[in-house]
Amino acid sequence: VHCHYVVNPTALRQGQRVVRARREKYETSKITRIHRFITNLTGVDLEPEAQKRRWAVRQQDYHFDTGGKVYCSNCGCIVDPNATVCVNCNYVLNPVALRRAQIAISDKNAKVTRAELIKSALIPGFGFKLSRQYRSRRPQVALPCLKAGLANTAAVGMAVLAILIAFLS
Repeated sequence: VHCHYVVNPTALRQGQRVVRARREKYETSKITRIHRFITNLTGVDLEPEAQKRRWAVRQQDYHFDTGGKVYCSNCGCIVDPNATVCVNCNYVLNPVALRRAQIAISDKNAKVTRAELIKSALIPGFGFKLSRQYRSRRPQVALPCLKAGLANTAAVGMAVLAILIAFLS
């Protein structure tokens, strides 16, 4: 259930009325008057956090009250329950799913930058690190970085071997 959906606005309004009535009943009790007096006197809020959370009317509480109809919270028209954007007003209903889709598209279209390739070729181990990091999400970026890292490792290995041979002879 996504918190950006408003499902069945009448159920939401009725829930708000019920919560408001409970809140008024709670505020007229003697204990609440004492709490309020102490809060005004000392500045310390004695109302527990759990009690404060009870007064919030959350939209997702009413998702299953309607038999499957989901309404846009911006324009009020009926939308698909799995939709991320309202087709009527283009309001983002589920920003988390929309962001995941944008990330997936950017990963699919990602290309190796020159900076990544140069760092992979010049800094030992950097190509392997990028390859490991992008292996599952961006394989088209991981492979060139791995090749540059292998070339770097081979060059460093040859240089060390040449230095060892020069010192030993």
